[in-house]
Amino acid sequence: TLTASATINTSADTIAVGSLVLAGATTLDTGTGAALSVASVTGAGNDLTLDGGAAGAITAGSISNVGVLTVTDSGSPTVNGNLSATTVTLTDTTGAVTFNGTVTAGTLNTAAQGYSVTFNGNATITNDVTFASTGGVVFGDSDADVFTFNGGLDTTAGATTARGTVQTSADQLDIGTLTLSGDLSVLTAGGALN
Repeated sequence: TLTASATINTSADTIAVGSLVLAGATTLDTGTGAALSVASVTGAGNDLTLDGGAAGAITAGSISNVGVLTVTDSGSPTVNGNLSATTVTLTDTTGAVTFNGTVTAGTLNTAAQGYSVTFNGNATITNDVTFASTGGVVFGDSDADVFTFNGGLDTTAGATTARGTVQTSADQLDIGTLTLSGDLSVLTAGGALN
């Protein structure tokens, strides 16, 4: 177990951490680019930045109770376990950002860049989400998956592929080009659907 409250840098060398416990705000940074992996993160409400340098691959297992989680300068980052955070920010990233577990967050921020975002598990986001990234968004690898956006949802910057249930809590939902990968229910509880 690594307990950290610091910035940990390498000079384009790999960072591989087993269990990471945050005692304060922490940054893992592979410099000008190398792989970064963390098996599990216990956040205790602290912030975490994962920086892969120049498109280094980032892989994480479970991430729990993080304040602000920032994933940056990475190539196709993947979170394989469940993720809970107050805020998740995805920026300066290439390829596909993939969440294989359940995502629970207050806020999800994306950037107007070419990466895509894939959710293969359930997700609940409290605030309005606009997917600014132009690579598209994928919801679901099962018809049983449920994606709840309590403040609303806008995926019009890129194509949307979906199955399962995509819903809001009486909030506006805007979808551009939509491809069905299975059975899909889109529910707005009275909010506008565009």
